[in-house]
Amino acid sequence: MPNRPTPPIVTVMCVLLYIGGGLTLFSSLFGLVLFQTLYGVIILLLAWRLHRGERWAWWGLAALCAVSVVVTGVYIGLHGLRYATNLAWPTVYLILLTRLPVRQWFFDRPPLPETP
Repeated sequence: MPNRPTPPIVTVMCVLLYIGGGLTLFSSLFGLVLFQTLYGVIILLLAWRLHRGERWAWWGLAALCAVSVVVTGVYIGLHGLRYATNLAWPTVYLILLTRLPVRQWFFDRPPLPETP
């Protein structure tokens, strides 16, 4: 977990994930859909751990977005362009995840303090 300040891009991304996960979880309570409930919990967990700077959360969100893009591509191929709007959020998250300040914050470790 980085001890450096969180980049604003990561904060914005986490706020969007909290909102999206919360809305998914809230809407699943009315439909009692187990998969949607689980998905909402996973999104909220990823947002929390992403904001804390955990690398696995970065990889998890990247994988989730990549899977979403592939599944949406299959839906577009099978059912036409009416599913094209489902590409918006995963694409936004992938763009934000791959910005230089975000990658540096997650993957560049500060030097360890020297021990006497």
